[in-house]
Amino acid sequence: SPEAYVRKVLVNLANDRWRRLSRRGERPGLSGVPETADPRDRFGQVDLRAELIEALLGLPMGMRSVVVLYYLHDLDARQVADVLDISPSAVRSQLARGLAKLRDSVSGAQAPHTPSAAFGGTK
Repeated sequence: SPEAYVRKVLVNLANDRWRRLSRRGERPGLSGVPETADPRDRFGQVDLRAELIEALLGLPMGMRSVVVLYYLHDLDARQVADVLDISPSAVRSQLARGLAKLRDSVSGAQAPHTPSAAFGGTK
């Protein structure tokens, strides 16, 4: 489908940019994320969101792509598999490993059960 093609192109462009920055010794972080006043900050959700973004950036590229497409773009396992050209079982495996790494990376008992919970998603 055209939508899957566009997603695949965007994922490939993002991965290429990440590789290019990594070769230069740079690592994209939160510098591009605007600091805004958010009423949820009083509950620590904004800090948790920033910590989760840093943890996502620490995942291997393929695993990060799977987690982001599944939880933040609300694609199902089959759609993620189509975009990344991998099997649905590989998607599920990468999701399980990625979530485990994210839980280990995000400190405290406030760690959300899923990444989308910290971003207000439904999965």
